[in-house]
Amino acid sequence: MRNIKFRAKDVAGNWLFENLQQSNIQKSTLCEFTGFFDSTGKEIFENDILEKDCQCHKLYKRGKVIMENGAWQILYPDNGFSSLYWSLYHYSFKIVGNSFDNPELAEVKQC
Repeated sequence: MRNIKFRAKDVAGNWLFENLQQSNIQKSTLCEFTGFFDSTGKEIFENDILEKDCQCHKLYKRGKVIMENGAWQILYPDNGFSSLYWSLYHYSFKIVGNSFDNPELAEVKQC
């Protein structure tokens, strides 16, 4: 069974990982931990931007982690998506930012 964790930004713009109910948070930044880790061992949260090592074919290099149809997915700039579980099994990804602090990272970047 996985740990259920969340993170969110407080009104000052700082990321909080604990005591979210007791803090004044920006609800639009609330993100759930996916239960997965990137290639460096860092926890992957909803809205993180992942970057794939570029030893791949025509697929996009970066995508945003979302919950879609009850499963964690990677959303690519062309609005295509793939299963986070399947993608992490077949490719090496690392977190390069998130859609709140680094929205420009979600722009199109092909291999």
